[in-house]
Amino acid sequence: MNQTIRTFSIDELNPIITVNLKSENVKNNKQSEENKLKSQYTVLIQQSLLKDLEGYLIEHNKTYKELKLDYLVYYASLLNSLPSQNRSDDESDFYNVSLDSKLLKKIYSGYSKCMDFLKIKGCIKLVTNYSVDKKKCKQYKLADKYVGDQLIEYTITNRNLLKNLNNKIESEKMLYCIRKRPHLIKYFDEWLKIDCEKAEAIISGFLKTNYDKYVSGKHILKEFVNQDWKYSVKHCTDDRLHSSLTRLNKQLRNTVTYKNENLCAVDIKTSQPFFLVVLLIAILKKDRELFEKIGATKVLSDEMIDRLLLFNYDRNNIIEFINIVLNGDFYINFSQSLDIEYNTENKPFRIVVNYENKKRKIINYSKPQRNETYETDREFAKSVIMEILFCSPNHNFIGTKAFKKSFPCVLNIMNFIKKECVELHTLLTNIESHCLLDVVALEFAKKYPDIPIWSIHDALVTTESNINLLKDEVEKGLREITTIKTLENNNIIVKEIW
Repeated sequence: MNQTIRTFSIDELNPIITVNLKSENVKNNKQSEENKLKSQYTVLIQQSLLKDLEGYLIEHNKTYKELKLDYLVYYASLLNSLPSQNRSDDESDFYNVSLDSKLLKKIYSGYSKCMDFLKIKGCIKLVTNYSVDKKKCKQYKLADKYVGDQLIEYTITNRNLLKNLNNKIESEKMLYCIRKRPHLIKYFDEWLKIDCEKAEAIISGFLKTNYDKYVSGKHILKEFVNQDWKYSVKHCTDDRLHSSLTRLNKQLRNTVTYKNENLCAVDIKTSQPFFLVVLLIAILKKDRELFEKIGATKVLSDEMIDRLLLFNYDRNNIIEFINIVLNGDFYINFSQSLDIEYNTENKPFRIVVNYENKKRKIINYSKPQRNETYETDREFAKSVIMEILFCSPNHNFIGTKAFKKSFPCVLNIMNFIKKECVELHTLLTNIESHCLLDVVALEFAKKYPDIPIWSIHDALVTTESNINLLKDEVEKGLREITTIKTLENNNIIVKEIW
């Protein structure tokens, strides 16, 4: 299996932070809720690993200075919890995890003794040492003998450890999303439940077939059972709300209910191309007010907007792109422009860069390429479009060549934004978050305060009985913000029945 390496930020390394939002308290007193933070929590650890640690400690503590089981379990559990809180489409991302020693030390000054003990006893492996040049922390992974093992809950009871962990709960960053988007966390309450038996059956099926899904599934199940809701807003990147629902595996969605009613979503099909269209319309109209209305001014300066408005472009080429996105399935349309190869199972595949760390664009030079397989031509095309949006303006591959052939002017604008303004994907996700979460969802919550609403990236979620109402309001709201008048006719906004 190809293995890539992940580096976690300070927010991601913080211990599990839980905010217990009870329905009436959130609705009536947001400020008091900010102070109601749970101080107890459990971690998940492999059953055989815990058993081994208990045995190793008995022998160790007979001769050497005593080590505490809670500390060892906590540090080992990070190799499960951190990847689970930051799910990736690449399952190999689960196996190697970068940990910052400064952050580990904040939890316990003697952290190095714990990490050394875990390494010496063969519980974890050091994959890569700290590198100043590459700005990479030490990278660890669980010993192979524990990968594939059943996870069990372990409750932290050590007072000193709990005290250090609880200091993190006071963090203003963890309360940022409560103040920024209270309407989207209001209904993370006691009525939001999961069918434990049904969910456990699905998760158990992953144990031997897809271990990373098993690990993430066990963590999310624990969150729902304990109602230890987690949410955060990465305002410096995509500005989306990341929550217990966004990390819920799609196969588990039909196990979640609110007041015994199933949930459904209103989704924006081809979301990133759609919000690129929204931006292009503002450029075509040379409409500064529209830039502000869609939230682009949160990311683009006045000078950047001035340069975009002066950009020399082929108006007809942009309009052609807009029409294809708005009047059909853009990914299916674009797939017809690609030379797609198929494997022996007749599934489309392509050769992609094999990254050690995709966010930092660090290539695994021991094996710089890998095959990526897709279920459909549409998924193939979507992956290519995402690479075009995320890649450097100088990156030239089969996707950019096909896109340039069909939409040269659109690609020029995209590359100009990447070179002279900001990361294009950052701009588009910020426009999406502003339009969908900060305007449409907020207006819906004000208009219908007793109807539950949540978000999952580019989708809004509610109960099944309210899905048609939510769809109508999303269409109406986006129509007013974007000035696109035909949203209700072109299947851009669709219902997703869980």
